[in-house]
Amino acid sequence: MDAASFRADLARARAALEDASGQAVTGYRAPSFSIDPRNLWAFPVLAEAGYAYSSSVAPVAHDHYGWRDAPRYAFRPLKDSPLVELPVTVARVAGRHIATGGGFFRMLPGALTDFAVRQVNAEGHAGIFYFHPWEVDPDQPRVAEAPLRSKPRLDVREANLGDVRESGAIDAFVRAAAEATPFHLTGWSRAVARGSGQRARYLVASHPDGDIAGVLPLTEMRSPLFGRALVSTGFGVDGGILGDGVEARASAAGLGDQRYRLSRLCSQSGGG
Repeated sequence: MDAASFRADLARARAALEDASGQAVTGYRAPSFSIDPRNLWAFPVLAEAGYAYSSSVAPVAHDHYGWRDAPRYAFRPLKDSPLVELPVTVARVAGRHIATGGGFFRMLPGALTDFAVRQVNAEGHAGIFYFHPWEVDPDQPRVAEAPLRSKPRLDVREANLGDVRESGAIDAFVRAAAEATPFHLTGWSRAVARGSGQRARYLVASHPDGDIAGVLPLTEMRSPLFGRALVSTGFGVDGGILGDGVEARASAAGLGDQRYRLSRLCSQSGGG
């Protein structure tokens, strides 16, 4: 898409929204945060059309989108226009930006979002949080034909170990898996939490039909001396990611990526 086609598409979409809502449209969000250094001509087009703000930039490196070096807070992309860009809030950890909101809010524990918002607030700025309807819909439809790479993004979540039914389903999966250990059972995580006072963080990857594909039991350790860190299967001598079959292992690998990000976050955020 070039500036001319973007201008025409913008006018059609705005007219449709204003006709449907009866309200003036003054803000813009590019699909998939797709404004980046390759198409900065979008900002003059938005200013020309009279938009007050845009929220179309994600200051991260991502396989689909991202402008890693963009400002992390509200900024004016054009010197001669009042147009304001409101980039989505990201957490800054060890010099790297970690995305929040949307699918990341669905996949990762809420502690990441809380940390990111507290971080930008402490720096004197407001946090910007976004979500899709399916982030808060436990009954969302699953797409059986979705590419394998997309499935972890749809189906990775933190288990509620206080839910008897969910814990039972996890334990049934663990007992049926050839490489399972007792440290994968939910009872072990609950016992560690009760005995040590440390929080259990049990991640689950599911197939589109809801069947469990893989698990990763974690313990969030807090120490006045060493700060916070995530430990796989707290106090266990074996464990880690458990998957049943090649597809499930690939899906569960996404759990490892998220565990790494959350672990880095915990290690940097101190022992408060």
